[in-house]
Amino acid sequence: MQLRLARIGSLSLLLTACPADADTDSATGSATTDAAASTTSSDATTTTGDLPTSTTADPTTGTTADPTTGTTADSTTATATTEAATTTEATTTEATTGSVEGELGCAPADQFDFASYLADDCFCGDACDCYRNVPYGEAASWNEPTLDDLEIHQAVDIYVPKGMSQGPAILWAHANGSSKTINPGSGLATNALMPALEAGQVVVSVEFRHPVTNYDIGAPRTDLVDAVQFIRCNAPTLGVHPERIAGMASSRGTLMLWTAVQPELADPGSADPVKRQSSRLLGVYAAQAQTSYWGQWIADTFYDPALHDLLLMQLPADDVALGHAVGDVDADAPRVELVYVDPLAELPITLQTIGMVDPVHLPNFGDELCKAYAAAGHGEDCTVHYEVAQNAIHAGSVTFFADLFGG
Repeated sequence: MQLRLARIGSLSLLLTACPADADTDSATGSATTDAAASTTSSDATTTTGDLPTSTTADPTTGTTADPTTGTTADSTTATATTEAATTTEATTTEATTGSVEGELGCAPADQFDFASYLADDCFCGDACDCYRNVPYGEAASWNEPTLDDLEIHQAVDIYVPKGMSQGPAILWAHANGSSKTINPGSGLATNALMPALEAGQVVVSVEFRHPVTNYDIGAPRTDLVDAVQFIRCNAPTLGVHPERIAGMASSRGTLMLWTAVQPELADPGSADPVKRQSSRLLGVYAAQAQTSYWGQWIADTFYDPALHDLLLMQLPADDVALGHAVGDVDADAPRVELVYVDPLAELPITLQTIGMVDPVHLPNFGDELCKAYAAAGHGEDCTVHYEVAQNAIHAGSVTFFADLFGG
């Protein structure tokens, strides 16, 4: 009994790191448990009976994007495509993610000079050009508690297929206990990221602060927003179509879901051309996702009232501000697919059953997000899978992005 109470008595156990987070590369580049696996996953039947079981909406309806993956021989390096199509004025184009109110690509003079960041230690070998430790946002640095207080930086690693032109981009957001570094031998690379590059998709691995893990340093929710805007600004240079940007995430990285369901966050009056860029994403594939970091909502939704005091004992005072994607879903929210290792938990979770669930990666988080999509009138845009093998949680992204990008 005492062990069960210990599992739920702190914010760090409820909302941040746990052993199941180790599904991607660590900062030292160690191998992961996500070994190469089949892309077949098992869909458990939801106990509520009202979850969508498939996504049938056309992901390209209403966009001006080329539906192909779009690699051509017109560009031989990632830095030679500054003449690619760019929009430097605000647009109200109706894209698949709803009303796009920000700009779609910066003017050549406002784009980043990637030349000094070109690296030769790409996990993709000769299949791509890669740019390592490219600063974005405020280029903040911090000591990351989930990496033994290692000093890391607000930066991205960018992997661009050879000859890229007007292709899509995937922003990868890692789990706790990991960094943006991608190990060539990992299941993440084998099952998801190499197939993405082979399909003509740029891969952007993002280092970011988390509003829960990094609460003590005042980390905002907006690092991933900043990363989306940075990549969109530089889409012409990178050979990316500025409307064809999506997210992929695991555990901590599913802050990407909060980012995706926000209304347009571009600031059209900003002097910074990056901040004027649209923040919208075309879709998100998320593994082991927390769809809310609001402690009171988590307690009320999933747990017996007898556990609430213990659950809320160490939550930050303004925990509602940490992010509540479930409450932000509207008619413009983009397409999402979620995968979980465990089955849906029987609710409410009690003192007797708490030891049988993973409170950090509770599959019921996905159940609630899809209910919110259904309530917003487009439940077909949210799909959730349960009881997916740990070594296959990223593999389903290949089909998801092929369908999302139309290739």
